[in-house]
Amino acid sequence: MLPREDIALALIALLAPLQSTSPPLVATLSRRIVPAVQIQPAQCPAVFQVISDEHVQEGQRTLEGMYVSVMGFDWMVYAYSAPSTSTAPSSVLNPIVDAVLGKLPPAGVPFVVDGVAMPLFWDGTIDYVDGMIANISIARIPVKVMVPWATP
Repeated sequence: MLPREDIALALIALLAPLQSTSPPLVATLSRRIVPAVQIQPAQCPAVFQVISDEHVQEGQRTLEGMYVSVMGFDWMVYAYSAPSTSTAPSSVLNPIVDAVLGKLPPAGVPFVVDGVAMPLFWDGTIDYVDGMIANISIARIPVKVMVPWATP
């Protein structure tokens, strides 16, 4: 199996172009999450990547004849919106979520790490907290990577 750290680094590297636009679409990109109550408006928009889970269903999931570990990551997207009665906080958050999802490979195109191709996909519900924490809106985007490992 590939080293987990290689997978995590390659996954966050997919999002790096969000910081290289002019102006940057994302001010902060990190694997070290900051609690929403501690983030400053100048750090937003921000995307944090955290590992959420990993599981193996031996004998049930295979990828080209190999057993698979399914690694889960969450991309936590933060956006600051100034207090307003006329603008929804999600109006700042939604374009960032769209840009983050746009970095996932299209269906049928593998995510490649260290020469190993594997599926990467959005998995489940995107959870939102819309401006209730210090004018910060949050979206949690769950993604999964199917990591092959040698058959016993």
